[in-house]
Amino acid sequence: RCRGGVERVLRRIADSCSAWSIRTKRILVFAAITVIPIVALSYYVSMEFTRELEQEMTEASNRQIAQVETAISNFLNSQRESVEELVLDPLLQNVDDSVTTYINKQGDADGLVKMLIPQTRGIETEIYRRFFIHRTFNRNISMVSLSVESNGGYIQSPATTCIAHYDPRKQDWYKAAMKQPGRVRMVDAHLAADGSSILIGFAKAVVDDFGSVKGVLSVEISLPRLTALVYDYQWGRYGHVILTDEQGKILADPLRPERVSQNIREIYSGVPENLKDIRAGTINAKADGREILLTVHSSGQAAWMIVGI
Repeated sequence: RCRGGVERVLRRIADSCSAWSIRTKRILVFAAITVIPIVALSYYVSMEFTRELEQEMTEASNRQIAQVETAISNFLNSQRESVEELVLDPLLQNVDDSVTTYINKQGDADGLVKMLIPQTRGIETEIYRRFFIHRTFNRNISMVSLSVESNGGYIQSPATTCIAHYDPRKQDWYKAAMKQPGRVRMVDAHLAADGSSILIGFAKAVVDDFGSVKGVLSVEISLPRLTALVYDYQWGRYGHVILTDEQGKILADPLRPERVSQNIREIYSGVPENLKDIRAGTINAKADGREILLTVHSSGQAAWMIVGI
């Protein structure tokens, strides 16, 4: 087909230049025979170069994603293991309804209740001290708490504030842990008990030796800690990495931390309702009038997404 096209071009040139000398015609034919293959070869080389470049970019992206996922997975797995360790503590398995409850506590003008730091001897004091020591030796943990099933009691380290009438048993993370008592559940991004910050973490039901569920242990990580974790990972020459949940809520953005808790669709147009529908691939998005390529990768073990921008 290509050969036939070349012949038609040459024929048209010959017809339109019938008045020219034979020498001129030969020069034109020679030039056409020389130039057309060069143009075709240049086009092929250009397309092949583009394909190889895209392949190299994809491979580089995959390597970067693997590095980010490994770092995050190692970090989260260490917190998961700390939950598995704590729930086996006899102190937690013997917790009772002597633990302070805030269900009937009235709040101040801001609707907050100051949590009590246990001072007297008793199981609540011992558990609080256990949590304090655990946090001291694990700086990545922002908060450790125990919620008691029998009376809605709540122990938290550090003891800060909680909203008035706080009942941990009504929280989604508590209900998720109770549905599968033998499993550590990763907690989706949620508000802290005082409503001041957004946390993620792990929760597991505390079960005594007789199989009775005593409550739920929760280990929390602040989103700024996650942000610090991905801060050093650059995406290409000018890009960066952010973390979102499957619905697109931003969990960590090292360059624009003020965007944390915003939905990625509020910033970039062209992003689908649920990022989990993509799982792995690219999105041609727009922001501030610029076209931006988003590379999306789903974590294999948690409900969060790595997005290269």
